[in-house]
Amino acid sequence: MRKPTTFPAGTGPFKFVEWQPGQRIVFERFDDYWGQKANVDRVIMKEIGDATVRFTALQAGDVDIIERTPYEWVQQIVEGKIKGIGYVKASRAGARNLEFNVADPPFNNKKLRLAVAYALDKKEIMQAAYFGLADTADQRFARGQFWYFDVPSPQFDQNKAKALLKESGYKGETLELMGNRGEVADVEGATIQAQLKRVGIKVELKILERASALEMRRQGKYMFNWPAEAITRIQNPLTKNTCVSPT
Repeated sequence: MRKPTTFPAGTGPFKFVEWQPGQRIVFERFDDYWGQKANVDRVIMKEIGDATVRFTALQAGDVDIIERTPYEWVQQIVEGKIKGIGYVKASRAGARNLEFNVADPPFNNKKLRLAVAYALDKKEIMQAAYFGLADTADQRFARGQFWYFDVPSPQFDQNKAKALLKESGYKGETLELMGNRGEVADVEGATIQAQLKRVGIKVELKILERASALEMRRQGKYMFNWPAEAITRIQNPLTKNTCVSPT
């Protein structure tokens, strides 16, 4: 009997060939696949954790396509400053959302939650962390998709945030904002922290490794946090060397 951890079961246009943990996974075209046949004979997926090494491999032609390209390089590619590399804009390359622990103080207070919501300038966060290469959203699904619902949501308004903050009874105590470590977690967190400070909310950042943050989240041991949800869809590459850009 095959073990899924070493030889995964499944069916599709490719068949599993090899997995070297932490290094690479190899697939080959499955000619007996019932649907549309794969356009390439072999696919090798390499694990390159360091962003600089990953991008250098793309430039050198050691790999044909990468994802999670550092945003400052994506910006230069879009502007044509880096030659020989094309890009594909994925309709959904990731999602960021702010979550409140509404079961416990202080965010069982609806007016305090609303004060935070009105204090956040999403466009400023997108510009600071992603060089503007992202779209603001108020729900999981993007506008134009089947499951998107056009419902009212708080828009950036510092005066309204300050008024709600006063009504909430907030006394100036420090609130802990938890995040999981990532390429731009520090920038995201610092931008949110600065925006909340402008309306009078004191925030301390607590950025943890992803596994630790997830466990704290599951146990409800947090005030509010901004978890990262990676949702990637890669379209057809424009050139041989291609990076995937977020929207």
